Amino acid sequence: MVRDHTSFLQSNIKKLQKTKINEVSSNLSITKSEACLLLIHHGWSATKVDEAWFDDKERVRKLVGLLKHNSGEIVTTQTCEICFDNTVCLEKKLKSAKCGHAYCVDCWKRYINEKIKEGPHECLKPMRCPHPSCEASLEINMIRRFASQQNRKMYDRFLLRSYVETRKNIKWCPRPDCDLAVRYKSDGNYVNKYVEVSCRNGHRFCWGCGEDAHRPVSCEMMAQKNQESGDSKSLRWISTFTKKCPSCKQPIERNGGCMHVTCTVCSYQFCWLCLSDWFLCSARCNRF
Repeated sequence: MVRDHTSFLQSNIKKLQKTKINEVSSNLSITKSEACLLLIHHGWSATKVDEAWFDDKERVRKLVGLLKHNSGEIVTTQTCEICFDNTVCLEKKLKSAKCGHAYCVDCWKRYINEKIKEGPHECLKPMRCPHPSCEASLEINMIRRFASQQNRKMYDRFLLRSYVETRKNIKWCPRPDCDLAVRYKSDGNYVNKYVEVSCRNGHRFCWGCGEDAHRPVSCEMMAQKNQESGDSKSLRWISTFTKKCPSCKQPIERNGGCMHVTCTVCSYQFCWLCLSDWFLCSARCNRF
């Protein structure tokens, strides 16, 4: 029997991601770091990047913050615009992004590490120059160079997840302790349709709803059965205080009355009330 899906290691996904970055970099004659930023902005679609770029290249550059100056340039005659510590600046020198705003290495490290800790919606949207009125993006290489080892791994994980979340035929295994993914051979939409798959670790789950394998029951019937068979008091508690993260589908418990929730698994920030991206709906839902 031919399997209709393949278990994927993170290294497999990184190869697909790298191929996509190289493709855009070659087609547009830009750096791989710039290609990565463009792909993130356009949902990892090389087609959308090409269309936007050839329609109005300068508009895209401005929108994503891609300037044409040399990035990471060493500056020796200025003072860090954050700490204003001349001693530190003279010893370690200053570095600038493409915009030319100069900061010392310590301030760059502090700024970049804090942005990564705030989650993917802060460090991937993209990460901008610290200057309040500057929209220049920081290149991927610069971010990785100044990030701590732990935060560099976190940043790379955010990049990888941002790619997978845009692929209709790739999903992460829903087990919290598993970092494998599954690629389905068809690009069809299987939401709420039972299709059993398994990762290399043997975790069987439904492609359609993300729950444990439940053949031959449909996703709708399984959800109804679980609701009917559970203790009503527990279900009310779960319904009130827990919801699935819209990004990674892991159950999230709500603490307190704030509608702004951050997933502890993937750091996705969303609105508890409507489950939308927090930065898209906070103005509307924050009134409740």
